[in-house]
Amino acid sequence: MKNMIDKFVDMCELISVNSNGQFFFDSVDVEFTEVYNDTDYPVLKEKMDKLIGLINEDNSLIEKDVQDELWLML
Repeated sequence: MKNMIDKFVDMCELISVNSNGQFFFDSVDVEFTEVYNDTDYPVLKEKMDKLIGLINEDNSLIEKDVQDELWLML
């Protein structure tokens, strides 16, 4: 079973960027239904929303390691 950080890393694969250069979380991907149905999803979604906000303020954060740096910021 994956821990919460590993689940969050999986969710980060769903981050996309629109034509205006704004990052967003594409939560429609069917491949990740196990994440959506997980009991941790509400907490993970809240952290993802915070991450998207931070990345849109400072695009350089996208280069940081999710597990070692970004998770602690959230």
